[in-house]
Amino acid sequence: MRVAVTGLIGLYHRPDPDGMADLVIGYSAVYTGGVLAAGDDASEAGWFSGEALENLPLALATTERLLAWWHELRTGQASQHFGEQ
Repeated sequence: MRVAVTGLIGLYHRPDPDGMADLVIGYSAVYTGGVLAAGDDASEAGWFSGEALENLPLALATTERLLAWWHELRTGQASQHFGEQ
């Protein structure tokens, strides 16, 4: 699948107790072509509306935070987010 990046949603930094950390970078993008397919890190892939995303069970807090930021940006309620949460 191909996309064109349209903006930066935010950066999410999450340190863990062992001294390591996750750094997640969230981008907004638009579909430009190709076929959506699951990679080696997922069993399936799919398209979801913004409303449907709000009702999906998510495994990671980072994913929940980035989706909340995306929703804020989409509805004009916030600007880009950076930093530790």
